[in-house]
Amino acid sequence: MVSSRVKFELTPRTRVRRAAAAILEQAVGDCFACLPAALAGEVEAGIHEMRVRAKKLRERMRLFRPAYHRLDFNAGLELIEQLNDRLGSVRDDDVFLIRLADLGSVAPDLVPALQAVAETSRSEHQQTLTTLLQQLAAETFEARLRKLIDEGRHTARHPVAGMTCRRFARTEISSRLGRVLCRMARVEDEEDTEGLHAVRVVNKHLRYAMEPFLGIFGKKLQQAFRRVVELHGVLGDLHDFDVLLVRLSKQAQKLGRSAEVEPLLSRVRELRRSEYERFLPYFNADGEATFARLISDALD
Repeated sequence: MVSSRVKFELTPRTRVRRAAAAILEQAVGDCFACLPAALAGEVEAGIHEMRVRAKKLRERMRLFRPAYHRLDFNAGLELIEQLNDRLGSVRDDDVFLIRLADLGSVAPDLVPALQAVAETSRSEHQQTLTTLLQQLAAETFEARLRKLIDEGRHTARHPVAGMTCRRFARTEISSRLGRVLCRMARVEDEEDTEGLHAVRVVNKHLRYAMEPFLGIFGKKLQQAFRRVVELHGVLGDLHDFDVLLVRLSKQAQKLGRSAEVEPLLSRVRELRRSEYERFLPYFNADGEATFARLISDALD
């Protein structure tokens, strides 16, 4: 088994099967290092950090899946996806509570009631997460996943597992870039929340496909990666505001206080509008061309 404690040097000629084992083993260790803090329900060091790392592990498993025998690998990936979803439910409550605290002065009579509902939701989601984390620990899932990552690979004769990382990275990054540009072209306007969310999803795939290979393409890809990360942040904030608008409306309605929530919604729409303006340089034709060219040039 490739140890995360051993320095792994990725080169353009490294075979995908070797890179996959080293990169995924490191991602597993990073993710499960957050387990104690997540069980304790710590907002940043536990829930947020483990979610970030679980998402990275999930996306890297998706990236390198062609280098593995599918059946057992897919079963492991399914559990990581389940873990990510449950971490996401708790994190969504945390983000909602943070946003509510920022908006407290806008509707001081309503916000405490919304916070109470969100606290109850977070407690329930934390318990569901805790149950899964305890189950994974009891079943020694981390150790089994590490073994799978090491032993479940195809041989070097396999068309993907035996491919060089440079060739594999070019193929995967180019494919994902194409999906981002296609989704960006379909966005109708500022109110197209589904279209913007679709861009966010495919850009996330692009980001995590680029990240492991930054060292083998030089500074150009690192510069392009920064642009992808910037776009990821903008789209993430837009999505947070869209979720916030829906959640505020639904919870106020359940409390029978829909009339009181309008000032909050107005303020969130204002913040969202400012965030959308940050997206426009990527959305217009010149922005798309620059965005695509940075990545394409880096892969030549």
